[in-house]
Amino acid sequence: MGKKIYNNRYAKIIVMISFVFVLLNCSDNSNTNFSSWMEGILLVVKVPQVETPNEPDKPTLENEFEIHSITPDVLLENTNFVITGKNLHLLSPNELWGEGGEKYVSFTNTSDDEIKAQVKRCSKPILEVLFVIPSKGKENRFLPCLGSFYYSFRSYFLETNQEIVNFEPRELNPSLQGLVNLGEIVFGIEPELPSGISFDTKTGIVTGIPTSSTNQLFQPFQVTASLKTNPKLKIHSDFQLIVLTSEEKNNRTCREISATSTCKGPSPHVCSNSDKCFMSKLACVSDTECGL
Repeated sequence: MGKKIYNNRYAKIIVMISFVFVLLNCSDNSNTNFSSWMEGILLVVKVPQVETPNEPDKPTLENEFEIHSITPDVLLENTNFVITGKNLHLLSPNELWGEGGEKYVSFTNTSDDEIKAQVKRCSKPILEVLFVIPSKGKENRFLPCLGSFYYSFRSYFLETNQEIVNFEPRELNPSLQGLVNLGEIVFGIEPELPSGISFDTKTGIVTGIPTSSTNQLFQPFQVTASLKTNPKLKIHSDFQLIVLTSEEKNNRTCREISATSTCKGPSPHVCSNSDKCFMSKLACVSDTECGL
């Protein structure tokens, strides 16, 4: 409202001065000096222009949020971590992990200065994350992300009084190598292995000569590899084994038979442990009571 009043006042002044100027032009040319003075006034007096302020450039996405820290600094599958920073409600798993990040990370609780998240799966053994810290600026950091490791097989068939052909963790597993890169590691196993079987806590290798049967049952085991200086930092592997006597092994052996009225199929098989008839050898060895 105030601006409109000022604009009206300026307009009236200009009209009055213009009227005087016209009168002077009609008078004697002897008033040339006064006329020039009035023209100067007209050049000085201008209606103020209301300028529209320029809109600032919209900030880019990477400047909208800041990441100050990620705790812990080694991420493990199926564990939680915390991100601290600024404007974190604008951050999504895709900005943190790249395209498809929601497949690997889930945000469980988000606020402006903190995100509680969970690693569902490590897409890579080393993850690059852009940190934006006021005192340091932008900085790329690399966080280890470790998942499970594996043995050569998931299931082992052992025979009593027969020496085990050593089975051990796969050396090329990226998560196991990532843990080794952080320092000395130790292995542990639960539950205790059957009698006669040994476990090396330095290498995770299983050796020995089993002396007792597991009564036709598979037993599951979980092996952990942990950092010696930080036992809470550990990754896992699972396998199962069965120990058979010679007789039990023979009873589990799948044998091909001729097709009969009660046992038909392209390649019928049976084993002494079961009264079933299987259409193929694969079906037989896949059964829990048969196969080696």
